[in-house]
Amino acid sequence: IYIFGYGSLINKLSRNLTSIKTNKPIPAIISKDFGYKRVWNTQLNKNILVLGLEKNKKKDTSINGIIFKVKNNVLKKFIKRENHYKQIYIDSTYVKSYNKSNYIDVNTKIITFVTKLPSKSHLKDNKNLKNENYSKKLYIVPLYLNIIINGLQKYGNKFVSMFFDTTYGFPKSLNTYNKWKKNVNINKTCEILCN
Repeated sequence: IYIFGYGSLINKLSRNLTSIKTNKPIPAIISKDFGYKRVWNTQLNKNILVLGLEKNKKKDTSINGIIFKVKNNVLKKFIKRENHYKQIYIDSTYVKSYNKSNYIDVNTKIITFVTKLPSKSHLKDNKNLKNENYSKKLYIVPLYLNIIINGLQKYGNKFVSMFFDTTYGFPKSLNTYNKWKKNVNINKTCEILCN
């Protein structure tokens, strides 16, 4: 089975913290017809945001990332790691290789991780959250974003720019690759206020 990673799983070192027993990743793009979008919508520790996927009725955006093959025992480790998410299958017809040197078989079984409820896009909807475990002040930890960007850079600047273009909920100070490059020296332990 293959896993589609669209956040920290893009980074080899991050993946290897879970298991070094994965095949070489293939940079890939999930078609907009899949009906999901990548969003800063998954809250951890009351006020920290990480990336998740949520339904996109408009079907107007693709998602770039990687797919990598794992065996069932390794899949269990990734499912444990991604405990804030549920697993869903992606029909392989929605998945295309980013470069022409890799081929993705139409019979390939691919899963990805989608944010579990409650999931709200933080920019407009966080005021509607009823659960006291969710904060009104939400933050992106720069180290988490830098891990993702470092993984994406392996596939070129265009691939990184695509990530920024197809990810919803970035604070205006970091919503393009160029803005991230200007702020890359930001203190890795600080948090970026998102609302």
